[in-house]
Amino acid sequence: MHLPTILIVDDAQHEIFLLAGHLEEWGYRSLSACNGVAALDVLRNCAADLIVSDQEMDGMNGIELLQRVKHLYPLIPFIMLTAYGNASRAVAAMKRGADDYVSKPYVPDEFHAKIARLLKYPGVLRCRGNRQDDLEALPAFQEIITASPNMISVLTIAAKVVKSPDTTILIFGESGTGKGRLSRTIHRASGGSDNNFVHVSCAAIPAQLLESELFGHVKGAFTGAVRDKTGKFDSARGGTLLLDEIDTMPLELQAKLLRALQERTYEPVGGHTRNTVACRIMCATNQELRALVHAGQFREDLYYRINVFPITVPPLRDRKSDIPLLANHFFEHFHTNVTHSTFGISQEAMENLCQHHWPGNVRELENCMERAVILAEESQVRPQHLTIPKFSQTRNDESGLESGFWYDEARIRLAFECNREQFSLESLTNHVLHSVLDACGGNISQAAAMLGINRKMFYRRKLL
Repeated sequence: MHLPTILIVDDAQHEIFLLAGHLEEWGYRSLSACNGVAALDVLRNCAADLIVSDQEMDGMNGIELLQRVKHLYPLIPFIMLTAYGNASRAVAAMKRGADDYVSKPYVPDEFHAKIARLLKYPGVLRCRGNRQDDLEALPAFQEIITASPNMISVLTIAAKVVKSPDTTILIFGESGTGKGRLSRTIHRASGGSDNNFVHVSCAAIPAQLLESELFGHVKGAFTGAVRDKTGKFDSARGGTLLLDEIDTMPLELQAKLLRALQERTYEPVGGHTRNTVACRIMCATNQELRALVHAGQFREDLYYRINVFPITVPPLRDRKSDIPLLANHFFEHFHTNVTHSTFGISQEAMENLCQHHWPGNVRELENCMERAVILAEESQVRPQHLTIPKFSQTRNDESGLESGFWYDEARIRLAFECNREQFSLESLTNHVLHSVLDACGGNISQAAAMLGINRKMFYRRKLL
């Protein structure tokens, strides 16, 4: 059984001894350090679930330690110990990022309650501020790691639709932002299990097979239909059906989907018996559906039918405060899967992560951290372990764009720089694809046209 570990930082040994005794009574393990410098040494070699630090210490005081911890280990909750009656210092600590404070001498029961609360609601609930009550009753949302105000607003909106299981949800967002994760979170918060959450990627299934995949078919409906087949609508009964990349669905099938959503019934391919739609429908897309409607590539009536409760997931570049949180989360996750000991993320590497534009969003960051943990071996994750090109900043005077890629009607300039061992045809191809897509505002069709390939070819190459 895992016992939460709490790091006590105080230059008074009797204070450490007293608090360590209480922590043991409450069922926690404890580590100790005499000042901030020693505390950082402990954190490099040991994992802590929470930090309790005195404010006044020689060497590195509590506020300085707080700032370093929030930069290097932002997921660890931090409680500041302050002198009794010193409200101004307590307020200063909270403004610097402390999750809570305790006045000395402390009341054991009150102190215990604060520790238990912070350990119970990690990640988003500690970062939410006055919005905590909105999501505290939904445990599934507690697993989403964010400190970004605009992402917290998205979660708050998503939480409101949990109790409306018949409401169709349309989730917008660039590739890799976490649309699938959010849809599964809403499903679980609604009381659903993993067994009746069905994820269908409309782009990954050939158009001629998609109708059968969704609605099922009866024996003899077409050549090769040797037995009845259950469709995804039926598999998701009592749960959720996510139609991912809904923008790629063929127009003729869009008409059948529209009818199923309006009438809440459907017929298997080749069948005559109508089945009831008994699941929540969610749709997701990384495209601007209004533009596709105007271009005649998406049915207008279906757009209005699925756009009942729209949710837009912001790209990672618009929630920069989440980068250190997610980087440390992915580090801890992948660190448990390797045989060597890697000691955190260096400050220089974290700065590089925070400065990167992340065209692949959270998925790109996750992949970057997995590789970095493997390469770091018996050291910290450093810049040379990151698969982040160092872009040369160039400016297009005519367009005002400043990035590693810009273009006008006559010229294209691409700036690409990386470590020699990271250079390959694959890295160059990925950089070109992501740079062009970013310059096109995430519009795959426009990016594909610029590169002279079709949309599906662009999509397949982007996933390699």
